[in-house]
Amino acid sequence: MPTCEGPFVFESNTVETKILDITLTKVASCSAVAVGKRLCYIITAENNSEIDLDGIVFRDELESGQTYVEGSFEVNQDPVEPEVLGNLVRHTLDIPAGETVEIKFCVTVSIPQNAGG
Repeated sequence: MPTCEGPFVFESNTVETKILDITLTKVASCSAVAVGKRLCYIITAENNSEIDLDGIVFRDELESGQTYVEGSFEVNQDPVEPEVLGNLVRHTLDIPAGETVEIKFCVTVSIPQNAGG
């Protein structure tokens, strides 16, 4: 059986691990809304880490009976148009270190909220 004799010196590359710390909060404009009326959501994404977060994908799945209101999406009060695929709303965000981004969008309700259960 082969044996190794030392001393041995090993060099390794430097590895930096970045920990992401994001706080998300979602609030609806009201707890219930009449059929055919708008319900708006405000989502805050707070980057509590010390690094900029670029290319973060925000996605929100709308509940059954909700339809995204075209033109209602804002990021920090700037209108932008997200990608809407069925009941999925998504948009790519950049969140600087220590900053908070506010996302707002509205839906139209076609069935009563919490209906059937």
